[in-house]
Amino acid sequence: MGSKTTFSLLLHLIFLSITLTDAQDCYTTGNFTANSTYAKNRDLVLRSLASNVTANGGFYNTTIGSGNDTVYGLVHCMASPSAGNCSLCVNSSIQALMTACPNQKEAISWGGNPVPCIFDQAWSGIRDIVTRANSTNASRNMLATETIDLSSTHTIYVFMQCTPDVSQSNCGECLQQSVDYYKSCCYSYQGGVVGTPNCFFRWDLYPYYNLFPQVTSPSPSPSPPPPASPSPPFNIHLL
Repeated sequence: MGSKTTFSLLLHLIFLSITLTDAQDCYTTGNFTANSTYAKNRDLVLRSLASNVTANGGFYNTTIGSGNDTVYGLVHCMASPSAGNCSLCVNSSIQALMTACPNQKEAISWGGNPVPCIFDQAWSGIRDIVTRANSTNASRNMLATETIDLSSTHTIYVFMQCTPDVSQSNCGECLQQSVDYYKSCCYSYQGGVVGTPNCFFRWDLYPYYNLFPQVTSPSPSPSPPPPASPSPPFNIHLL
């Protein structure tokens, strides 16, 4: 799958939802020193994100510098939060990212305190959503939602979205890889999130993000803590 990770120097900032608590991933692809040209370029990129993301419909990317001092930044407020909330929470995510990853050249900040894997009979519906999210990739929001009835008392709520800078084929491939990763790791959980720099997949037993307005959202029941597991190739957050 084509990805911005082909850049030798990369900074990702992805903000997912105004209702979630930040989580940061700091990569080991390289470090920089304080007061260097790279550090100054990173500061310029980070300072540009909050104002520009609201002026560009919730998605903005930029590149500053050249050669070994090039910094790439991307920010995406998913699920269309209000412009004011998007900007405020992007700034909050930036502060958290700078604290957690003070000198790493590659990092991701997710607004993520997502919830804990759905059941076998839902997979035909999940495959349909991958196809639909991929087919809507030409639109600005590039998201798809679905409710899947598992029984008379249980419904799965599924949300998928790609960032606006990926092609339709890469969007579909990214979402499919996220679903495949879920299938390999999380069958024991009632819900959760798999996220990469270019796509996002969430499933749960109750509505969320105000994406299912026809449904009255019940209070979720507490989920058991997950067992220890190896570090995944995707950013995954489970309760």
